[in-house]
Amino acid sequence: MAAEQLRSGVEMAAEEGLLVNTEFAPEVDYDGGCPGLSASDQDFAASRPPRRLTRGFAHAVGGGAVGLLLAAAAICSFHRIHGTSGGAVEDSVGFSFFGSMTEVLGSLRDGVKALDTVISTSNESFQNFTEMVHNMKGTAENLADTSNSLYASMNKPNKWRIGIRKKIQGMNATQKAAFKKKLMKKLNITSLKQLRPVANLSDGNPCADNEEDHAGLCYSRCSDLSAGKFPHRTSAWSCCSHEPPCGYSPGEQHTVFNVCGGYGTSPAADGCPHARGSCLVNEEMYNGYCYKKCAFITFGVLPHRSGAASCCHTDKKKSRFRFLDLDGCDTDAGTYAVGGGRGYDPLEPVEVHQPIVALVEGTA
Repeated sequence: MAAEQLRSGVEMAAEEGLLVNTEFAPEVDYDGGCPGLSASDQDFAASRPPRRLTRGFAHAVGGGAVGLLLAAAAICSFHRIHGTSGGAVEDSVGFSFFGSMTEVLGSLRDGVKALDTVISTSNESFQNFTEMVHNMKGTAENLADTSNSLYASMNKPNKWRIGIRKKIQGMNATQKAAFKKKLMKKLNITSLKQLRPVANLSDGNPCADNEEDHAGLCYSRCSDLSAGKFPHRTSAWSCCSHEPPCGYSPGEQHTVFNVCGGYGTSPAADGCPHARGSCLVNEEMYNGYCYKKCAFITFGVLPHRSGAASCCHTDKKKSRFRFLDLDGCDTDAGTYAVGGGRGYDPLEPVEVHQPIVALVEGTA
């Protein structure tokens, strides 16, 4: 039916002079292929001379022809989809244009899908960005709260230190003298004019009298640490009941291991063994150096040294990082990192110094 309509439309177009070039006339294939024109129909269409038509009639006929061509294209597509065979195309141009259009539309469809994917991805990215900004805002608020809390925590001990310093500076001469007298009695010091320790300078011991030398370091005496049961030191953490060599039987040798503790300790403020020599009587050993006692510097207000430039209200020697404790400690290098000497004697330096062997051995 569609093929017959197409034939009639083509004949009419040729008859009226609308279709002159028969190379563009479609060929009808009646075996189920794409509709077109036979060779005789082409000759028939070509033999008819063109006629002059009114403009309205030409438009009407032309529109009908276009409609028929579109119908033929639909039929062509239907037949091709269902696997029907096409006729010869040598003498005419078929409707491959519509196949090309199908491919173009397919590409356009794929492009639209790709664009939709890009838009979806962009929406997801925007949502993720929005969430990230929201989370950053929350993190910034939490960071601000933490910063404020940290500032408050640090400001609290700062106020405490200011109060402590005012307390020390506010002590009068009578109060300071009373404290010095009490501290000197505790340390068995008769006069601060004599800052050198009392020591046997010819006993061969390069350490203080309450210390003993082992492998170049000064330790607390094993006799004092073991209450006399194991008076002879054999290693950094071992003491023996008799002169070396010492066996390993239970009652013969005793070992107590602890870093800067146990049998491996000294009278220093941090408890660690130190280089040979000693400090002045108003000094204390910390990390192998001699500092003026915190008790003398602060008149007993902050008597415990917790760092090279820190003094504390309570003893914090259990921790190697006790100088970081902001509560109960004051830190100031110019005030606390000083020596106990008067400066006019090389054996009594005013600066922080290493232990001086001449104070405990030789001709000091």
